Amino acid sequence: MKDLTLLLCDREEDYAQMLAEYLLKQKGIQWKVCVYTSAEELLRQEKTRAKTGGDIVLLAESAWEDRLSLLSGVCMVILDECNQEGLAEYPHISKYQSADRVTGQLLELYAQQEGKVAWGRRVCGGTRVIGFYSPVHRCLQTTMAGALSQALAERGRTLYLNLEYLGENSEAGDHDLADLLYFLKQDGEVFRLRLESMLRRIGTLDYIPAMKAGDNLSRITSQEWLRLLERLEKECGYEYVVLDLSESVQGLLEILRYCTRVLTISRKEPMARAKERRYRQQLELYHYEDILEKTRFIGLPQLPVVPGSFGEEGTGALTCYIQELVEELVGKE
Repeated sequence: MKDLTLLLCDREEDYAQMLAEYLLKQKGIQWKVCVYTSAEELLRQEKTRAKTGGDIVLLAESAWEDRLSLLSGVCMVILDECNQEGLAEYPHISKYQSADRVTGQLLELYAQQEGKVAWGRRVCGGTRVIGFYSPVHRCLQTTMAGALSQALAERGRTLYLNLEYLGENSEAGDHDLADLLYFLKQDGEVFRLRLESMLRRIGTLDYIPAMKAGDNLSRITSQEWLRLLERLEKECGYEYVVLDLSESVQGLLEILRYCTRVLTISRKEPMARAKERRYRQQLELYHYEDILEKTRFIGLPQLPVVPGSFGEEGTGALTCYIQELVEELVGKE
């Protein structure tokens, strides 16, 4: 499979180099980036460079020259600098936003170019799917799942998915998990490209914002969730996928059965203990004992301060506890 080649032309060489370095560090796509500081330099080099068939030209507005319209076989995207009118025949994205948003919008535009999806990816062996689920509510499950995901991301490419409806607490943005599920019908190349365009990042951790509309979550079948997990495992090169689950997810038990490991947070209060017992009984009653066999029931460390939001750095006690959990789950490789 061919690499995805980006021809990046910007008179601001520092900006171009920083964006190129960011792209080359990404683990989802094998980028090849050629940086130019003028249209003349770009056109001169393009006469001698072998075409890959998977080229994007990302051109700063200030670097445009009319003769660049002669470039063929490429996806041309303009980096807006002053929001000036012009070059309406080409798609535009804002230059002054985070590198991950620039990358996401660039990939989305590329995916819309029919017949141009021919890019490479780094493939890792055997994805480990780790599911967080507790029948006890308000047990800091999302805090623990987020902290574990960030720790795993230091070991290998990791994706965190919150399979809940967060409503007003969900993250604002153009896309959420419902959009990714919509593209399950696309072939492998387009699906992976759509995934990459939707990703948000905290450090080295990949995640996709949770669903903003509750009716979207209620319509997702267990077969769709399982198909998503299969494609993430087989096609997207993740070493770890962490699922933040609740009973509102259709097919919860089938999803837990699919997981490599399951983490369930326990609490000592009588009501919490009773809920945990009923959960165990339910698994045995419906012949899901195999879920219990791969479940690790974990307690909560004493946390003097609880992180206020997803991705916020935790306390020393939480960090130490998570590191111990990582060692237990995946070893010291």
